[in-house]
Amino acid sequence: MTEPLSNDQIVVHAEHSDEVVAERADLHVAVEGSRLSTGGEALAQVREVKAFVAALHQLGVDDVALEALQGRTTSGFLGRSSAATYMLRVRVRPGQLGEVLDVLASMEDVRLTRTEWRFPASADRQGERLAACAQLARRKAEAAAAVLGAKVVGVIAFEEERAEAVVAEESPRMLGTSKTKKGTLALRVPLRQRVTTRVRATFRVE
Repeated sequence: MTEPLSNDQIVVHAEHSDEVVAERADLHVAVEGSRLSTGGEALAQVREVKAFVAALHQLGVDDVALEALQGRTTSGFLGRSSAATYMLRVRVRPGQLGEVLDVLASMEDVRLTRTEWRFPASADRQGERLAACAQLARRKAEAAAAVLGAKVVGVIAFEEERAEAVVAEESPRMLGTSKTKKGTLALRVPLRQRVTTRVRATFRVE
């Protein structure tokens, strides 16, 4: 949009958009354990958790962290027993998702609760977006000034109005291929983010 001339000034608005692909995903996973163990010991001592972590290690996925656990105790004819649900965070690269979902689909005690996609944050990338906006704003101002019989001679102000990110998903793809009672897991990939930068520029004209 271009605003009319006022006191030898012309104001233009410009925007630039591009897409950023997720660099990793944080999978939040619940593992039903047959015993209660606290702290980091759970990853090595609880049979169900240990088996899941070992399967991930075989795929080269080593970034696994225990986020929370929910313990429970039951009483029966044979006495008291304890169990727990272990909430894990598994960090994977996009290329590892298929094999990791295979593991999830094959284990009865493991379920995926949610997925968080992580996008690269780059000041250089945002600088490139602002530069593209500046070039577009200059061209728009020069074109408008020419029609009005004037010429751009300088910049008075240049403001970034806002930058917004909108997540864009493709249709779900079936990534897991394990044939088990749980079936095959589906996940929307690759996840992309469209970043739009908007600016307002004021030019001096004569």
